[in-house]
Amino acid sequence: MSHNSTFVEGTHANVVLVIIDIDYLKSFLKSDIEHFPFLTRKDQHFLIEEIMSDDILRTVNEIISNRQTEGLEDFFYKLKTMELLYYLFESLTHRDKNASNLKLSEKDILSIYKVRDRIASNLSQPQPINELKKLAGMNELKMRNIFKQIFGLGIYEYYQHLRMTEAARLLREEKLSVSETGYALGFENLSHFTRVFEQHIGLKPKKYSSQFR
Repeated sequence: MSHNSTFVEGTHANVVLVIIDIDYLKSFLKSDIEHFPFLTRKDQHFLIEEIMSDDILRTVNEIISNRQTEGLEDFFYKLKTMELLYYLFESLTHRDKNASNLKLSEKDILSIYKVRDRIASNLSQPQPINELKKLAGMNELKMRNIFKQIFGLGIYEYYQHLRMTEAARLLREEKLSVSETGYALGFENLSHFTRVFEQHIGLKPKKYSSQFR
């Protein structure tokens, strides 16, 4: 399956690509590979997309901004790649182990990414499930199961995660107040916004924003 990435003209993007041999990955995971049966299932392709955690983002930034002395670069990149793999698989252990058994067609995958893009297009309110079903061209159960298999979260959970990630960005980069951020993302009750933000980010929005003032 081919996949195109689109970037806004004039923007700059850094990409870290890790290609790893399955046998080497098995030796890396050792006995822990039993937690990830989809890796060794030869009769079935799989696709997973993991939300970038703070640990993964930090490690990626360290790789991109590497200032190591010449002669130790290979060692540095190997260590950081292992670190990335650890954070990725540590995160994958929290996924529902029953949500990785569906056989995915290219059509199904493209349809679910359309659903994901629609969810991300408006974070101030959730998209109606009936509209998402029509967009995906499949029944609700199949859509929900494939979505969770690929993204590791249910549709509404994923929407809330994107919503709180954007809230953190508005507080951190745009310097919006807590109330401005909450209202911008569709919250009418700021106490509710505070609770949801803390559940996802780990800090109350006011304390989080104070770190960047």
